[in-house]
Amino acid sequence: AFPRLTCTYPLASLIAHLLSQCEACSEMAHRVTAEMGLWPAKARGKAGWEQAYEEVFQRALVFARQEEERIALEKVRGWAQWASLEPLASRIRFASVESDPRYHTFGLYIRLLEASRWNLRREPAKAVEILRLAILVAEKLDPARIGKERVADLRAAAWADLGNAKRVAEDFDGARRAFNQAWRILEEEGTFDPMEAARITSLEASYMKDIGEFET
Repeated sequence: AFPRLTCTYPLASLIAHLLSQCEACSEMAHRVTAEMGLWPAKARGKAGWEQAYEEVFQRALVFARQEEERIALEKVRGWAQWASLEPLASRIRFASVESDPRYHTFGLYIRLLEASRWNLRREPAKAVEILRLAILVAEKLDPARIGKERVADLRAAAWADLGNAKRVAEDFDGARRAFNQAWRILEEEGTFDPMEAARITSLEASYMKDIGEFET
């Protein structure tokens, strides 16, 4: 995995940026190229740096494209998996996903969230069932592949969606428990990503408004 640069620039100007503008990014990139064996740590010639950085970025781009293709394929499989699971009774569906590792994928997780949101206003009870399945899938994701904290973030997101679905279904006690669980997972096990926290806060605000406890 490649570390993030301190600044964000378009790819076309990234090398020039490293060479002339940002000391922090330049130092980080120099360390990475040296550790990868692309350029000796003591060599600092401009042409050598440019060549080494170009190779680093080309490797990163190849990795990014491969990762994008893998995720896209997983999402397509997730659509097919949900198409086969949706007609089943809820109990059979849950048991099938729990026992079969082929369903323990990020693609199916994403598809379940999409399906729950589509059903949220039409059939909130069905959305709740789908989100329980999404939580199960999230709990089965491989932390060695995705990262332990990232898996926790995905679990928290599913719990937050469950809280929102229970709110729409007017199960306010269940919604409160689901939101509490989302916060617990995000704070104690996840990254506590500000974007994830903001999303839970936004969903929770709708719940607070519905029960008459929204503060302005």
